[in-house]
Amino acid sequence: MSKNPESDYSYQAFREALEPLLRQTYEAGFTAGYITGHDEGRAQGYFEGIAACTPAISDGLRHGSPACGRIMQALPAMRGDEDESED
Repeated sequence: MSKNPESDYSYQAFREALEPLLRQTYEAGFTAGYITGHDEGRAQGYFEGIAACTPAISDGLRHGSPACGRIMQALPAMRGDEDESED
């Protein structure tokens, strides 16, 4: 079997034409994945931070802190919980 030089040339030309598009697609996908992962990690850290502060806020509320009371009332909204009392 002999190779057709013309088919080798067309394959090489196709590959050279396709390479920039593949590189651009790869970089766009990588950037989108990085941004999504960063945002999800940031949100998780935010919610973990709120969860870590809740016992201290609760303790302050037991000791009569009005500021802790306001924060405790705002916690469901900060967590994204729906307020069941609003109907």
